[in-house]
Amino acid sequence: MQTNETHMRNRPTLQLKPTRTDRILDAATFFILISMWALVAISFNSLPDTIPVHFNYKGEIDRYGSKGTLFILPIITSILTISMYYLNKVPHLFNYMVEITEENAERHYRRATRVLRWANAMSTLLMLAIVILVLTQTK
Repeated sequence: MQTNETHMRNRPTLQLKPTRTDRILDAATFFILISMWALVAISFNSLPDTIPVHFNYKGEIDRYGSKGTLFILPIITSILTISMYYLNKVPHLFNYMVEITEENAERHYRRATRVLRWANAMSTLLMLAIVILVLTQTK
């Protein structure tokens, strides 16, 4: 019986050319990220020194902090977004529920990278929504 490491070594390494949809998802993700940075930068000087930094499950503010903490969200989001973008370049390292062969590699790699692109876009959008929530709750 082969180990998972052996399966991964035997997987084909393909250089997938991004489809039009892939390029649109990547562009949208980076547009959202840039928008987040711009929103934080533009709003920063007009913010009070103390802003909401945490909300409970009801959406009520349950912790305040320095306005500088608002930069944590774009920093974390940038790291995650860029990491997922580059992770998409090595789909042969992903975990799959089926054995990857020369015949099925491109199909599975395309599906896996598309799912990761959607996850990247949605998580970036979620973080932008959190920034907007913080800014709208700031008085």
